[in-house]
Amino acid sequence: MDTFGRLDVMFSNAGAAVDLSPIDNLTPEGLDRTLALNLQAHVAAHEYAARQFRAQRVPGSIITTGSVAALQAGWNGGAYSMAKAAVLALVRQTAVENQGTGIRSNAILPGAVLTSIITDMFGVSREREGEFLTGIGDRIGGEFATELNAGS
Repeated sequence: MDTFGRLDVMFSNAGAAVDLSPIDNLTPEGLDRTLALNLQAHVAAHEYAARQFRAQRVPGSIITTGSVAALQAGWNGGAYSMAKAAVLALVRQTAVENQGTGIRSNAILPGAVLTSIITDMFGVSREREGEFLTGIGDRIGGEFATELNAGS
């Protein structure tokens, strides 16, 4: 706001595999840490963006990165899947609450993206992360593998 004088788009992109425990080993603390990053950060972005758009009396767009884990369990630990399902509910609720105002709320739900979240899920050490991601990229093939190998 200080730089441009108004807000047109809020892109909320927060997420990490915080606690990978299965449900039967998930602690309240592990769930809280996972929800703090993977849900509460998005709630704050939605809150402040919608408030600013209403104050400006202009349309705006809130775009949120979720995960395929919102729709299908098993992509990560239970806490992550729960948090990403809640993110999808947040996006839908924000859209409903702002109907008729010109404020839009949409989610992007990527599938498997070769990041440290994937290596954490498979228990790959940071020292072997590049090798692991390159190997998966080679199996996927095509331009993606070429780009991934060029970056390593």
